[in-house]
Amino acid sequence: MPSRKVHNYICKLFGINPKLANKVNREIDLPSKWLGKKHRIFFHNFDLSTYLLFAKYKFNPDIINIWYLHKLVDEMSKDKNMKKIFELLERLL
Repeated sequence: MPSRKVHNYICKLFGINPKLANKVNREIDLPSKWLGKKHRIFFHNFDLSTYLLFAKYKFNPDIINIWYLHKLVDEMSKDKNMKKIFELLERLL
């Protein structure tokens, strides 16, 4: 899956504050430290864990935008051509 740098850059393209995007993208993938690839059971579906993340940031609408972009980039990277594009983007960042 794409690195946090790629996720943050995509958010920046959409005019989202880079510091906020970095914090939220880090928190979305935080369970990966313990669960590896299975970390997507948290924060990668719009469920209670995502709602709690949204609440943590006082229901800032940018949080939902960051979450959707994170999910979209992860899904897009499943395509081998998109994965190559994201890998190239990461090398350029």
